[in-house]
Amino acid sequence: MWFRESVITIGLIIAIFIATTFSIYYIQSTLRQVEAALPVKVVDEKNEIRRLTHNLSILLHNIHIHRRLPEQRNEVMNQLDAVKNNMTLIRDSYRFDNILGAAAFHAAIYPALIDIDNWLTNGIYHLAPESDVVLSIVEQRVSDVYEEADRLLLEADRKAFDVLSSQAHRIKDFRVSSTVLQILEVLLGVLLVHFMLRQRKANRLLHQSEERFRDFADIVSDYVWETDADLRFTYLSSGYEKISGLPVSSVLHRTRREVWGVQDAGDLSWESHYRALETHQPIEGFKMRWKRPDGETRTLYFVGKPMFDSDERFIGYRGGVKDITDLTRAQQAAEQSQRTAEAANAAKTNFLANVSHEIRTPMTLILGMSDRLSESKLDNEQKRLLRIVRDAGESLLNLINRILDVSKIESGHFSLSNKSFNIKSTVESICDAYQDLCHKKSLSITTQIASDVRLIQLGDRYRLEQVLRNLIDNAIKFSANGVITVSIENNSEKKQKNCLKFSVQDSGKGIAKDRQQEIFQAFVQEDSSPTRDYRGTGLGLAICDQIVKMMGGSIWVESGVGEGSIFHFTVVFEDLDEAQVDLFPATDAHLKDLPAMDILLVEDDEIIAMLVKEYLSKTKARVVSVENGLEGVNAYKADDYDLILMDLLMPVLDGYSATKEIRNWEQINNKSPVPIIALSASVLTEDIERCLEAGFSSHVSKPILRENLFKIVRDSVKEA
Repeated sequence: MWFRESVITIGLIIAIFIATTFSIYYIQSTLRQVEAALPVKVVDEKNEIRRLTHNLSILLHNIHIHRRLPEQRNEVMNQLDAVKNNMTLIRDSYRFDNILGAAAFHAAIYPALIDIDNWLTNGIYHLAPESDVVLSIVEQRVSDVYEEADRLLLEADRKAFDVLSSQAHRIKDFRVSSTVLQILEVLLGVLLVHFMLRQRKANRLLHQSEERFRDFADIVSDYVWETDADLRFTYLSSGYEKISGLPVSSVLHRTRREVWGVQDAGDLSWESHYRALETHQPIEGFKMRWKRPDGETRTLYFVGKPMFDSDERFIGYRGGVKDITDLTRAQQAAEQSQRTAEAANAAKTNFLANVSHEIRTPMTLILGMSDRLSESKLDNEQKRLLRIVRDAGESLLNLINRILDVSKIESGHFSLSNKSFNIKSTVESICDAYQDLCHKKSLSITTQIASDVRLIQLGDRYRLEQVLRNLIDNAIKFSANGVITVSIENNSEKKQKNCLKFSVQDSGKGIAKDRQQEIFQAFVQEDSSPTRDYRGTGLGLAICDQIVKMMGGSIWVESGVGEGSIFHFTVVFEDLDEAQVDLFPATDAHLKDLPAMDILLVEDDEIIAMLVKEYLSKTKARVVSVENGLEGVNAYKADDYDLILMDLLMPVLDGYSATKEIRNWEQINNKSPVPIIALSASVLTEDIERCLEAGFSSHVSKPILRENLFKIVRDSVKEA
């Protein structure tokens, strides 16, 4: 192939060279002939005219002599013959070229020569040729002819000059034109040769590209395909044989329906695929299952693009096929793994919910009874032991809460609430709670709040306290002495509105630089060795990091080994108006001022019921207790109650169903909805949402702490 193209190219180059050379030779030779031919004719014609004029002058001279010397007659006649011969040559050679006026010479002179010859031969009428009269007439006629010939000679000289000058200009113009033409011919030849060489190179590259395309199409595990306007396959790469198990020849010049239609007859997706092909729509992704002759089933993924010519006429399809069998199996395995993981996560969530329920119920009793027991008369040792019991219970409750927070964060059910609170009193209350613990370790704890900080903020007070308590816990844990400082200021580094920067500084052992990012990961501690001095789960800072991010901020640490640590975090609070400001926090004093009210307590655990009654014993409320949901529904229908406290998991009828029956009965009897507070050991978001969907007004989590119960009761009374 390459040798044949080379021979053709060389042959065409030689042909162009020969044609150009011949053209140049022909033009130059023609130019030389033109230059030589015209001047010769002009000179010859001019010489003949000049010779004629000269002969006429000799003839005139001889006639003049013959009049004196009659014996000169022969000279006259000879000269007359010479003139006639000269005139015949002009007539035969130059008359029709008529370059210098030979026709005019012939017309003016030849008739006179005939008359002169006739007169000298025959005379005139009765006068003899030798008579003086005849000779006088002949002489006069020759003289006239000579003058005319001399005049025509002058005219011929002028014409000869004009003709030769004009020819010189034409030859010059022709030479210039021919030179330009020859240059153009050479350039054209060079361009043709260059074009041929480039075309040859392009053909070679195209051939290499086609070979490369075919090699790539054959090497890859997938295959490419093309069809004509009738949707018949015109090309398939060799990968088709590897995927389908069939030879390419079995598919060429057949349509897709002819190849696969039998295998997938009646498949609606295939019918839609065929309609897209027939209407010349792009194939953006079509999956099919192909059963090979050996029984193996492969999953193929088709893409294709319709092709159109310059007149927008459809000429076929070009596309590719990818074997996604392994990918499909991997996706199915991943989906199965995801389902397994989701099932495991659901099982974990259910486990945590059950564990939380089982632990929180006795924790309610432990903490509640500890509170009640602390109000009794105890000696110092008993108070110390009771405090140890309560601290252990609170530590266990804190651990449960952290584990549940991690679970909620992972499942995306972690949420924030927005309520107004006094940030100064919140921080000072937290620090006051740590005064005794700091005193035991020779530590002091102080607060610094910038004067331009807005004291009333709208946000999640509980989550903010959770972050601050965790950071203060760590500061006390890792400090042997010194000062712990909690400071608040407006965050000048961010332009967000209502963004505060909190800092907790300690004088502890500090944190190595390479560990400062890791400590914010779950289950990671600064010292994780078995012989570490400080215990913990490694969940606190990870939860703080997630809470701060959800509150629109970030958390970081500045520290060095032996230099102490400063934990900073930012929080973005919501805009606040006066209607959202809570000026009446829950206190025992406010609860004593509550009006007399009837409360229905639906709780199957008699100890929990007893504890709730003890909590509310300081108020003017009358508490009626029943043991299951059915009794609660009947009690509410039989008597009016201002508030219902209802457990969720009870025998006979659970709290969800009981609440729905109460709401339906209220709607049928046009009765205003009574506030129903759910008492639940679960703190999972989905369980709280389920309570609200069932008709509960609010939710209080176990263990039921006195301050939490007081606040929820007060809020319910205010809303009612």
